[in-house]
Amino acid sequence: MGKKETSTGHGSTCSFCDSAPSVTCIACSRGACGDAWHIYGLFATKRFGTDADQIGSKFAYHCANCRGFVCVDDVGVRGGYPCPTNRVEYYPFTCPACHHRLLVMRMDNVDAVEAAAEIRRYLTEGDTGVSQTVPYEGHDRVVTVEPGLLVQVPFGPRPRPLRFGEAWETVIRLRDADAEVVELVLEHSEHASPNTKMYLRHRRRYYSLRAPNSENDVWSSEQLGAILPELSGRHVTLSLEAEGANVAHVDDRHTLEIERVGIRPIYSSTFPPAPSHSDTAHSDAAHSDIAHSDISDIAHLDTTCSGTPMPSTRREGVDPSPGRTSETARRREHLARILHELTELHIWDYTWLEAPPPERMGSKAVLTLAGSTDLTYYHLVRVYFRGVRYHTIPRHFSHPFLALASPAEEAQLRDLAAFGRGSFAVRLLTEFGGRLQRGAYVVADWIEVQRLEGDEETTAYRPIHPANVGWW
Repeated sequence: MGKKETSTGHGSTCSFCDSAPSVTCIACSRGACGDAWHIYGLFATKRFGTDADQIGSKFAYHCANCRGFVCVDDVGVRGGYPCPTNRVEYYPFTCPACHHRLLVMRMDNVDAVEAAAEIRRYLTEGDTGVSQTVPYEGHDRVVTVEPGLLVQVPFGPRPRPLRFGEAWETVIRLRDADAEVVELVLEHSEHASPNTKMYLRHRRRYYSLRAPNSENDVWSSEQLGAILPELSGRHVTLSLEAEGANVAHVDDRHTLEIERVGIRPIYSSTFPPAPSHSDTAHSDAAHSDIAHSDISDIAHLDTTCSGTPMPSTRREGVDPSPGRTSETARRREHLARILHELTELHIWDYTWLEAPPPERMGSKAVLTLAGSTDLTYYHLVRVYFRGVRYHTIPRHFSHPFLALASPAEEAQLRDLAAFGRGSFAVRLLTEFGGRLQRGAYVVADWIEVQRLEGDEETTAYRPIHPANVGWW
């Protein structure tokens, strides 16, 4: 009851009408009545699209310390976000009243009316400590990753916001020729800040693993050699970002499946750490021999254990690795600027014009993309990647976001492709910001982007300034 009184009913009227407020800002005491559009207008923002559709995500801003929502004006996002739109839920907004970090409550696939209902529901049920299991029921719940691919696995889409004691669970499943199964489980939680924990599940034994914790950090299956000697090779690599995991299937010795389980109670805080290669002896007492049916009994023993803080996903184009020359850094900044300008054109649809087959990758391979708002009649932009060493760009895609791959992603790609001297890796997110968002990659030596310009008499493709970037 205390939470509800703090969040609502401050005695003022609705900011949009003369009715009594049902939700009140804990910072400025302005409120919104029970009308869904009034609640949405004062307390919610969207990733993209329109307020009335279910495309993309909607956001509300909640302070667990004050037990209430902060209006978008006091958060400072009425006129736009201080970060890329795929980073909104991980930006460190602070409460104007108590200066604690705000929880950015992400609501997937809801319109304004449904978002308002979720805000009111969260006031009553949100931070109660009552965790539940809500399975993900999408058609892509389980996917198989072919050898030689690096894929992005988002932590979502979520049927509702995560509560305290809950996590989004993703299972990375390795199966060998003898049907032996090893599972890596990722638990991504939001309270009090985004973090991801990782544990190993094998033959009813559970070990806590150290998750990669920076944009330079890559986890490899070879780190499991002390527990599972048959996995003492670099068969699978993993890097983490705030919005998901990047998983590479390096060789064909195992079948790799990825399952998006959904919302589950947090389990991993109860598991012992995995033994390292330096351990000389292991006893059964060191193992966590807990069956699936027993986990529910221990799920709530400790849900406050801190996990791995989520790494930054800033892609500024400058590789801070030692030994990089200033010339290389300048070229990467140049490339990052071109990719940013291409993204900011907001061209809807793209398709291949030319793409090299896998056996023809190399210094002479060319990948040519054309973009337009109507590919049937004209092209507004053409993108040339030259010296293509690797690519997973789909034949047709929409609403892209392009940026340099992170150092961790580039390290993963080096297991899959033969980089040339000065090759760079680009990450492409298709259907950016929506529930169908997917990641793809291209490794190349050179890029050039050309825009269609002209008048009634002449048209020509001219390079975007700066025109191109590359080195051999």
